Amino acid sequence: FKDLLYPLPVGDMFMVGRRSAERLRSLGFFKIGDIATADEVTLKRIFGENGRVLWQNVNGFNYSPVMPFDYREAYKSIGNGATFKRDLVNPKDVRTCVFFLCDKVAARLRKHNYECSALQVGIKDTHFQTIQRSSQLSSPTDLSYDLRNAVLSLIEANFDIEKEPIRSLTVTGTKLLNGDEVCEQISFLDLDYHKKREKEERLEHTKDDIRHKYGLDILTRCSFIHNEFGF
Repeated sequence: FKDLLYPLPVGDMFMVGRRSAERLRSLGFFKIGDIATADEVTLKRIFGENGRVLWQNVNGFNYSPVMPFDYREAYKSIGNGATFKRDLVNPKDVRTCVFFLCDKVAARLRKHNYECSALQVGIKDTHFQTIQRSSQLSSPTDLSYDLRNAVLSLIEANFDIEKEPIRSLTVTGTKLLNGDEVCEQISFLDLDYHKKREKEERLEHTKDDIRHKYGLDILTRCSFIHNEFGF
């Protein structure tokens, strides 16, 4: 492998981008072999932790544990965002696009068997200024019904759509919990909410089954058909 790799230009190495390659060449590292024969401490002093990783990679050292082929790290958050074909200028526009994003986020939560216990919303206006707001949910959820209500409340409390149009939105579920481990405390003071939530659970899982069998576009909301926002 040394005969094959060491003569190659330093810019051909994995993890070395254009700017990194320029800096390496300015310091006398022109070929991959130059990194391999360099002092690890020197590389770390110049490039920080990335320098140490570069030296280890080019010399064939890797201390990460062996993982199954299909191993995936646990998600820390699950979200979706969109920049729209036209600005959102009224509450109806916001509601339509929030429903779209929350449907996407909730479906991904269920697909990976997670429920989120907090939400983060990113709002970018027409001046490309972005504000981010977050809130704790009353209970963990993987339902678009719960997500969209929380997102709409966050936007209403922190952004005046009548004064400033919205260019793009991002909705992210955070503080994820494994769906098999979530326990919900049912309140005897709000049984109607839990009945409605059970109905929403059946509805959304039925949608998942139909889309899995016939395709993602087989079911959609009427407000999404021929919309002006690009989704």
